[in-house]
Amino acid sequence: MRARRAAALAALLAVVAPVVPALLIAGSWSSFDRITDLPRFFAAAKMMVAGQGKDIYRLPELASAEQSMFPRLGERVMAFYYPPLALPWLLPLAAVPARLAPWLWTGLLLASTGGSLFALQRAFALGWTEVLCLWAVLSVSGPLYESVRIGQLGPVLMCAFCLAIWALRGDRPVVAALAMSFLLLKPHEILPFLAYLFGAGRKRALLSLAVVAGVLAAVSWLLVGGAGWSDYLEFMRSPLSVAEAQPQLHATVRGQLLRLFPRAGTAVTIFSAAVCGVAVFLIWRWGRLFGRGERWLQSGLLLSVPLGLVTALYCHDYDLLLLAPSAVVLVKSAPARALPDWLKLAAIAAGTVLLLPLYLFVHYDYLLPGGPVNPLFCVLLAYAVGCAALVLRNAEDIC
Repeated sequence: MRARRAAALAALLAVVAPVVPALLIAGSWSSFDRITDLPRFFAAAKMMVAGQGKDIYRLPELASAEQSMFPRLGERVMAFYYPPLALPWLLPLAAVPARLAPWLWTGLLLASTGGSLFALQRAFALGWTEVLCLWAVLSVSGPLYESVRIGQLGPVLMCAFCLAIWALRGDRPVVAALAMSFLLLKPHEILPFLAYLFGAGRKRALLSLAVVAGVLAAVSWLLVGGAGWSDYLEFMRSPLSVAEAQPQLHATVRGQLLRLFPRAGTAVTIFSAAVCGVAVFLIWRWGRLFGRGERWLQSGLLLSVPLGLVTALYCHDYDLLLLAPSAVVLVKSAPARALPDWLKLAAIAAGTVLLLPLYLFVHYDYLLPGGPVNPLFCVLLAYAVGCAALVLRNAEDIC
């Protein structure tokens, strides 16, 4: 009887929770062309297929393509700052008519969220009550809401990561490599997890990824040429890349320091890069320590992903969707369930900063006007430290 009640409540939450986010997104749909990031991906794909790939990192040429495909952009221009290595994954967009692109893109983001849930269910043997609860939480999360509202890649990257985890759990290194190769669109966010795999001695997965990356690099060279790779590096060194990425809004060490010391951008970046390097080294060492155990993957998700994201040089709020697998592992782990009730309640209360409507207030009414302390950073840092402490003290009990 208790299980039935829990399942019924989970089903009710899964139906009710997405209603308000869906209404908010529907209400902003008329402004989609003015707020979406889709044109940068769409225009880059079209240009590569048309033989103009070498120009995607040149703002005037890219802006012209964006304006021609999405006239309602007005004077809004979006630079393309994704690395050339994984560009072939964007090519299917070139087959989509511009008028259908917003609808199909939004459908892909929602389907990717569903794919993530399915992969996590298969990877960690989740019950359907747990899956419904996870969907309810995700549907009211700020990261998923922002991803769908502005058409960002977050759900697709989350799906690729979840598929990689499912494949690693099932000893399918080639499938895992294919999935992880999609995350090379944001290589700085997958690097800590790869460092853990390297420390854990998962050579087949890493070698497979190296082969896939080599193929992608060769195709990318054909698409954008040496000039495209050179333009990308030049763009990332330019002030425009910082203005485009807005790192001061990120829930990272760098983002928090830029809020406190906005005029010390260079020093903050150097220090943050050093912190990132130390974090990656630590994660590699932890891979050597825990990578041979039965629960090596669960430990790796808790050790590498939260710490990797909070110390990354770039991590938009919608990239925090990559935390979903580690959250599943944490909630199912015996050590976490054994924590005092007051600590669990405190963690839940802190986590609400990532949920609607509090997330909207924090982002739009506090961070954008220049609030000095980023609550998302504080929560992510606490989460990273807490996960690491839990594994270091209870590695054998992580489920």
